[in-house]
Amino acid sequence: ALGRTLAIGPAGSRARSAATRSAVKGGTGQSDGYIGLLDIFGNEVFETNSFEQLLINYANEKLQAHFTSTAIVLLQQEYEREELPWGKIEFSDNSDVLWLLEGRPVAILATLDDQCLQAGSTDASFVAALYTAFEAHPAFAAPRFDADSSFTIRHFGGEVTYDGSGFLLKNKDSLFAELPAAMRASSCPMVCSLFAETNPVSLPSSVGPKLAVNKRKGAAR
Repeated sequence: ALGRTLAIGPAGSRARSAATRSAVKGGTGQSDGYIGLLDIFGNEVFETNSFEQLLINYANEKLQAHFTSTAIVLLQQEYEREELPWGKIEFSDNSDVLWLLEGRPVAILATLDDQCLQAGSTDASFVAALYTAFEAHPAFAAPRFDADSSFTIRHFGGEVTYDGSGFLLKNKDSLFAELPAAMRASSCPMVCSLFAETNPVSLPSSVGPKLAVNKRKGAAR
């Protein structure tokens, strides 16, 4: 429950923003002499991948999108504003994967939430709903084996096959009320900010402007 809250909920958005601010300041309030490294490539892939790996790889996709936006898109826009001579960079992005995971009104995470609200839903019905909704999606695929209980996502770093067993139970897991209260009482301002009492926010309806891209070809790393 804590992993889901920090990965995709309102606290997750605050965590990424707070972590970015802390990184820029080097954790001391000063930016002098600080070098930040952002590891964006690759996925977490095991012999069996479940809900936890999906959340981790979703976070990796968000980092990849952030890198693409800041290191390429915004930089090229700045060159255009300043009318500097430059050659346009053609690059691949991961907007199709993010649409599959978090787009509205239909996405994998939204489908999972819907299945958790429906009486009689099972992990098998969740996987079946994914195939019904996303069979033609370029970032979604059926694995060679156990397609009735698993599904494959073509992540930016490569394909990952997820076993749907336990997805509904793990998604229903909720935080005990005492934990957010304890976090808000922390002496660390960043920890307090992660669990600030605010109105819930929904996942974005888009992941930013579509980019002119070259289709990627690569193996999992």
